[in-house]
Amino acid sequence: MKATMSKDEMYEFRQSMGLTQQKLAHLLGYSHRSIIAHFESGNKTINPRVAMLCHLLKEKQK
Repeated sequence: MKATMSKDEMYEFRQSMGLTQQKLAHLLGYSHRSIIAHFESGNKTINPRVAMLCHLLKEKQK
C-alpha cells in the first residue's frame, strides 16, 4: 500500500469514487470540505494517514 498521495491522485481518487469534497472530508474524519480543497490544490501535504484511508476506501469499494 502506497504511503503517499499526490494532489492529482487525491482528485482522481475522489472523482473515481463519485464523492464530493464534503463527503470525502466526512469519510476521512474532517468536518469541512476545505481540507480536501487544500489537498487537491497542493496547499497542504496529504499525510500518510489520509493516503492510507483513501486506499482502504478504494479497496472496500471493490
